[in-house]
Amino acid sequence: MLSRSTAQLLTRAGSAAPRVIPPGLAELDPIPATRAAAARMRLGAHCTFVVYPGDYDFSGGYDLLLEAWAGAPDLPMLVLAGRDKTRATAEARAALERRARDLGLAERVCFVGTVEDMPALLAASSGVLFPARSLYAKSDVPIVLLEAWRSSRPVWVSELPPLAELTAGLGPALPYDAAAWAAAVRRVPAEGQALGDAGRARLLERYGARRMREAYETLYDEVEAGLERARGR
Repeated sequence: MLSRSTAQLLTRAGSAAPRVIPPGLAELDPIPATRAAAARMRLGAHCTFVVYPGDYDFSGGYDLLLEAWAGAPDLPMLVLAGRDKTRATAEARAALERRARDLGLAERVCFVGTVEDMPALLAASSGVLFPARSLYAKSDVPIVLLEAWRSSRPVWVSELPPLAELTAGLGPALPYDAAAWAAAVRRVPAEGQALGDAGRARLLERYGARRMREAYETLYDEVEAGLERARGR
């Protein structure tokens, strides 16, 4: 399993909990400044921005952020980045774009589809928001959040158990409340760098590909040894 919260859900009474092996990034060096600058140029953003790299079909949380931005004209540009996967994705995105226009947010909220270089876009941002209401079609630990930590970008998540587990000890998971998310974004100038650095430290400690590989090798060795013992009975 990728998180303790999911392992607990799958644990049967009287049996051992499933093994938790967190996912890992193969590349851990921060994104170079030139690569981040190229992502910013492709976006056409000439100001500070925060990004929600969610899923237009399933993640949810978009209405929450639009509400937060509508009530807080001091917030930076919001970039909503989700892959254009299906016809349903296009329809969901179009509905959100209409809602943003109705709220007068056309100049403050940017919608993008499939991103050529997501790690670079995250590195170009000042922070990453993940107010998801569902992780359907995603893993317990969305890789985009690890990519944000790779470049020391602060991450704020919703109270979904796997997400809250990911950031536990770094900062509180946020409730489904527009004011709380607006307040978090306002803390980016003062707290963003420290939170991003703490996230990168956690990435290096827990979420490297080598650590993941070693954990799987240990698990496979244990399974093989168990099978050998069973054959020898």
